[in-house]
Amino acid sequence: MSYAAQAPSDRTMLGWKAMLWLAILFGVIGLYAIPQLLGGSSGTEPAVLMAQIVGGGAAVILGAYAAGLLVRGAPAPREEFDGMASLTELRLSEVPPTTHSAPTQFDEAGEGALDTVLSDEPLPVIPQVRPVQRSWTLDLLQSLEWRRFEQLCTSYYRAKDIQHVAIPLAANGGMDIYLFQDKERVRRATAVVHVRTRGPLATGVQGVRELLGVMSHERIERAFFMTNGVFTPEAKVLGHHHKIVLVDARVLLAMIQRLPEDQQAQLLEEATVGDFESPTCPICGSKMVHANGTHGDYWGCSSYPKCNWIAPIAPRAAA
Repeated sequence: MSYAAQAPSDRTMLGWKAMLWLAILFGVIGLYAIPQLLGGSSGTEPAVLMAQIVGGGAAVILGAYAAGLLVRGAPAPREEFDGMASLTELRLSEVPPTTHSAPTQFDEAGEGALDTVLSDEPLPVIPQVRPVQRSWTLDLLQSLEWRRFEQLCTSYYRAKDIQHVAIPLAANGGMDIYLFQDKERVRRATAVVHVRTRGPLATGVQGVRELLGVMSHERIERAFFMTNGVFTPEAKVLGHHHKIVLVDARVLLAMIQRLPEDQQAQLLEEATVGDFESPTCPICGSKMVHANGTHGDYWGCSSYPKCNWIAPIAPRAAA
């Protein structure tokens, strides 16, 4: 099947004819109509002269423009357009068949049938990749590595629209988030949140004592201890005695689930993008990998030997 290429003569034919009629119209009005109407009145000579000049000039200009369109719009020789062959100068017989071959050209011998090249091997079946559907659960919260969990805690206060400043502590030593909720003294911290990642493990009194030291040094009366694990009974007693709010994984999960659904989804996307379970090296920021040595399993920095930071693998809590 072939198609004939159209020359651009139809539009130009219409253009030069229109310009020719306008030239005739201006010439008749300026050189004949206006002089006939005003010629018998006294004092109209300047107007008649102006009409003749304008009408005659317009007629000459439009007539010349029409002639130019007529010359440029001469019909071009008609050429035949033969499908993809005229563009690529390739035939299917010149291309070795592969599993990616597809119809690319009309069959010249048939009634518009398409030539299809098929290989001897069947086309590969590509499985459809579906995004992993996650939701906020206790297991997911406890599986977050330390840096991702700290980012989640700061993002939570951002979602709550609470002014805060996050200060990382020593390597893998947690984070302190200072909250500023006093509208009159905006530069004064009203509470401190100590963040410590423990996964499913229990947090003892040592972390609570460290938080008490921060409260005393900064002269802050309100404090929260936030973890994705649990607290030992001794830590609960000490925290209750000093009015420290202990936020374990179950309480934090309930806090997140009370947020609007769009904010929950945003926090979930930030927390679970990429590898959110393998710990981050606190020295160089690279992801750590599971390794095995003479002393058993451990986390080793993926940038070794540039960085030789290692960390023990925390045992799973008993079910």
